[in-house]
Amino acid sequence: MLHNMENSSSDSKSNENQNILAPNMFLERFEATSSTFNFINFDHCIINQCDLSNSRFSESKLDGIAISDSNLDGSLIERCSLRGVSLQNCNVDGLVINGFKIGDLIDSLSGGKL
Repeated sequence: MLHNMENSSSDSKSNENQNILAPNMFLERFEATSSTFNFINFDHCIINQCDLSNSRFSESKLDGIAISDSNLDGSLIERCSLRGVSLQNCNVDGLVINGFKIGDLIDSLSGGKL
């Protein structure tokens, strides 16, 4: 588990629950493949050129998050709000939302032109 070392002290238990991830962070070229992010507050974070493939995001806050040039292939996002989310210039092959194969639907509607 990653911890915030800012307030490090000899008493490691005092820092035990402090995550190094926090709102308004800028993450660039961050590799965290096959990671689990439970109850993380990613509000207004910018994630650029990161590899988060095969990761799990569970009950995390994603308000205002911006993800660009990054890899989320094979990841699971569950019990997170995605209201108002916009996907632009993304490969959505195999995208499934609440059991619906959205990637196939988009391909069908676009006549396979995407």
